[in-house]
Amino acid sequence: MKSNVTKSHFSQHTQTAQTKYERITKIIKDWGQSTSAHGISNILRAKSYFVKGVWLIFLLICLIYCSYQVFATILKYNCNNVITVHKFIYESPTKFPAVGFCGINSFNGTHVNNLFNSNGKLIDNYTHLKTNNSEIDFIPRKILSDSLKICKFKGKNCTHQDFSYYFNPTYGNCYTFNNNNNSNAKYLTRSGIDDGLTIELEISAFNSENIFDYGIQVVIHDQEITPFPHEEGIQISYSQENNIGLSRTLIRRLPYPFSNCLNEINKDSFLSEFKNIGYSQKYCLKACFQLFIIEECKCYDPKSPKVHKNVTICRTEEDLKCIQRNKDLFYESEKIDECFHKCPNECKKINFNKKLTSSSIDKKKYEMNPLNQVIYSDHFQSLQVVVNVFYEDMDYQLIEEYPAMSLEELIADIGGSLGLFIGISLLSVAELFEILVNIFCIIFKN
Repeated sequence: MKSNVTKSHFSQHTQTAQTKYERITKIIKDWGQSTSAHGISNILRAKSYFVKGVWLIFLLICLIYCSYQVFATILKYNCNNVITVHKFIYESPTKFPAVGFCGINSFNGTHVNNLFNSNGKLIDNYTHLKTNNSEIDFIPRKILSDSLKICKFKGKNCTHQDFSYYFNPTYGNCYTFNNNNNSNAKYLTRSGIDDGLTIELEISAFNSENIFDYGIQVVIHDQEITPFPHEEGIQISYSQENNIGLSRTLIRRLPYPFSNCLNEINKDSFLSEFKNIGYSQKYCLKACFQLFIIEECKCYDPKSPKVHKNVTICRTEEDLKCIQRNKDLFYESEKIDECFHKCPNECKKINFNKKLTSSSIDKKKYEMNPLNQVIYSDHFQSLQVVVNVFYEDMDYQLIEEYPAMSLEELIADIGGSLGLFIGISLLSVAELFEILVNIFCIIFKN
């Protein structure tokens, strides 16, 4: 009796397994005959084994080539290639750049290092300094109020209080107009010389004690960037009216993983102490050079950013020779390559393209035109300079990088390959998911 029960139970289990197998087989066969992947349906519908074999070969060939295409598309996406687009954009109002000017020979440059004390700070409250029987004339900051005769921006008066001061080791006193990168920054709504910045500097009033001996150096830059007048400036001579027409080029690079460009100074960078200033590759390279000088000469070069607080300035003749010797060594060795690795390009950079035209100041020209007498003073002497800075037009050139392949394009390319070679679409994937759910239910259903 017990044996008969066991056989009956085994028979029922076998029948149940066969029933599940038949149901699963039927589901797969029905899917194969109705799926959009035509190769599978044609294999199942074919009556002849030869025809089935031919369709199977075609399906395998298409499947292999489709897999290759999908793999190549994914590799192309992971290469993170970019395309560069150039276009011109009209912008109004647009921010006016920072305009700085420095004296070309404000004091005897051979003794510039003596303007610093032992702690590397600029010496204040003096007008003369004697070193090795040579006299250095240093003029306090307040001299700008005497030298600046006329200042106009968009036809409205401005004063010396609209300029910020900084000291440059090469040129001494430097002053910058519109150096605020905030709500106080000045904007323009129109282009042309009448809507820009006009300054008139009268130098001869100070005789030998002037901050602009032999000319001035004008540097135009973005407010976020630290300028280097001796490399980026325009030399302006006296007795000249100088028109500087500006055009802009804005460069936008894609960050990682498309490039190693930087938007700001990293916390782990050797420039971390300068996190309050905007990142620029030039500033970073000079700071990297400074580290090399400190290591070799045990002092820092006043013409480069000071990256360490507890280092004295290079002031002796031996120190200056050490700087020059190691400067040549730095740019001829692998050190410069290491610095370029530490100092990648900026992700966002604006270049101001400058076009300078100059003409002699004609006193009669302004005497005959009452409107110009409002802009320019009547003291036209030999040591006088007029500078007009303006936008030539309100358009700027945008050079921007875009991903060569976006995530949407990746999905579309993969879908196109699957549809072309196998006939599979996203809905086919949904059908396959439905089949798997049905099979799962059949297997685990009591």
